[in-house]
Formats: sequence, structure tokens, C-alpha cells
Amino acid sequence: MELTPVVTHIMNLTLTCGRPPYLWKRAIITPVPKIPHPTELSDFCPISVTPLLSRIVERVVVKKFLLPFLPTISLRDQFAYHPTCSTTACLVALEHYVTQYLESASFVRCLLIDYSKAFDTINYSIVFQKLQSLDLLSSITLWICNFLTGRTQSVSCCGVLSN
Repeated sequence: MELTPVVTHIMNLTLTCGRPPYLWKRAIITPVPKIPHPTELSDFCPISVTPLLSRIVERVVVKKFLLPFLPTISLRDQFAYHPTCSTTACLVALEHYVTQYLESASFVRCLLIDYSKAFDTINYSIVFQKLQSLDLLSSITLWICNFLTGRTQSVSCCGVLSN
């Protein structure tokens, strides 16, 4: 409780200045084995960890500033990036829907889309233009643009951190 005013001040300061601290834009990636004895890079799942304050402010920005400007979209069937969802939940839901439809049809067609690599090809200048067209506070628009650019990452493996 004693840290609350300090943390709140830091969060408000970064938002009013429009600049997140450099360390908030840094991710440390830890390769976690998917199988008991990995032999190839594809046998690892990269877990990216960013600073806690960075994630908290990012959620505040999305919830308080971005979501009110976005059209209402139903994410009922999206399983990524939700605290209570997982690939297991997705498979259970898929099996439920397929079984349900097979009761009245002889076959079911499924279209499953994985956008996980889509964010690797985002044109940030277009994103920034769209942000500026919203009626956001200029400091929030600047904060988002600064938060998305100049990000760095290091890999942590066996206690050693890469450059």
C-alpha cells in the first residue's frame, strides 16, 4: 500500500509526458522446451517477459483510452490473450461446436485462423495515422507510438543474457 502513490505517480508521469521508460520497452525471452529432450530450435517455445509496470500501463491505456474508440467487436470465439482461455479451451469449444453441428448435418467445415505471426508485419506508420485520427489525448497517442517503437529483446538461456 505504501508504494501505491509512487507507482501511480510514475504511471501518470509517463502518460502525461507521452514517453514510456526505455526499460518498459525491453523484453527478456526465455526458451522453454516443448518436449523432454529438445534437439532443434523449433522444440522450444519462446516466453517473452516484459516489466510488470509496462504491462499494467499498457492495459490501462487499452482499457481506458483505446477501447472506447473502437467499434464493438465480439471476441466470443477468440481464445488468445484472455486470462481464462487456452489452447485446451479452444479445442474443447471446437469439439463442442463440431459435435453439435454433426447432430443435424453429415459433415462440418471449419476455418481456423492463427494470426500469431501477423503482428510481425504491421506497418506502424499506418497504425500511427489511424491513432492520430482518433480523438485521443495527444500525450496518449504519443505514448502509444513511443511504446510500439524502439523495442528491444534479449534471450536468457542458462543464466546468460544475450545482447
